[in-house]
Amino acid sequence: IDGAENWVKFKGGLPTISFRDLAIQKRESDLVAASFGRGFFVLDDYSFLRELSEQNIEKEAQVFIPREGLWYFQNHPIGGGKKGSQGASLYSAENPDFGVTLTYYIKEEVKSKKALRQEKEKELRKKKQDLMVPDWDELEQEMSEIKTRFWMSIINHKGEILRKLPLKNKKGLQRTTWDLRTESIRPILTVDKWTENSSGQMVAPGNYSAVLLKEDQGKLSILTDTIHFIVKKLWEPTLPSA
Repeated sequence: IDGAENWVKFKGGLPTISFRDLAIQKRESDLVAASFGRGFFVLDDYSFLRELSEQNIEKEAQVFIPREGLWYFQNHPIGGGKKGSQGASLYSAENPDFGVTLTYYIKEEVKSKKALRQEKEKELRKKKQDLMVPDWDELEQEMSEIKTRFWMSIINHKGEILRKLPLKNKKGLQRTTWDLRTESIRPILTVDKWTENSSGQMVAPGNYSAVLLKEDQGKLSILTDTIHFIVKKLWEPTLPSA
């Protein structure tokens, strides 16, 4: 972001190995990297890198404009699961996550009282200094602390909040995917993640927006500008659909 004066390691699951070739899929803004001995790696939609700047990374948080979301009904192959089960000879790589993948940036992780105490104790151990046992009041405050959380609100063209996606309280670039569904119709029940995410209604193609929120001590505050994106049909049938 400063004309190659400084370089930053881009992680994202890449092994430490040499890469011999790079190719750019311009239409989808995908970066394909061929390594020596570990196969191919694809970074889906690297367009957010164009929005990075010295000014933006000083902000508390930022949401980048995603590419258009494709609206369709997912196929369920024979055998169930994402790829089905047709024997050892069948192989196919996983598709990108269904829905709209949103890339966001958080400048600093908000650490809890317990994490701050443990960091302090770690430094004392390094210096070989004595550790103080925390008293009961301090431990009780740690257990009762309302931890800071981050959310991504998905909003329709009427300004109504359709979904609040939980985000990682972690510094740096992260991603989350909205599966084009509204909030769960079973918010009280303790259900597994797949059931919870799939219980809402699927939205129609149209214009939507997103904004990043911070929940601190139970109070919500908006950290970023609202970004807008489109959800469109994967294809149009011969007869116009309702």
